[in-house]
Amino acid sequence: MKDERRPAGEADPDMGGHEDGGPRLAALLAGAVREDGVDPGAEQRVLDAFRRARDQGAHGAARTRRRDDWRPLV
Repeated sequence: MKDERRPAGEADPDMGGHEDGGPRLAALLAGAVREDGVDPGAEQRVLDAFRRARDQGAHGAARTRRRDDWRPLV
């Protein structure tokens, strides 16, 4: 696997050559923001679907995979 990390302080070329992203990052973020708001009907449908799934037990406690559990063994 090729190490593609850059030294500290070197700008990412995908971010317009600016360490903080500069105007290119600002444009990407501006494009991701929704100015029109959320369709109330769509929002209600999503909430209803979530509540149905929750009530059916789909959002119960998930088992932690052993390799992801960093708690000390007791």
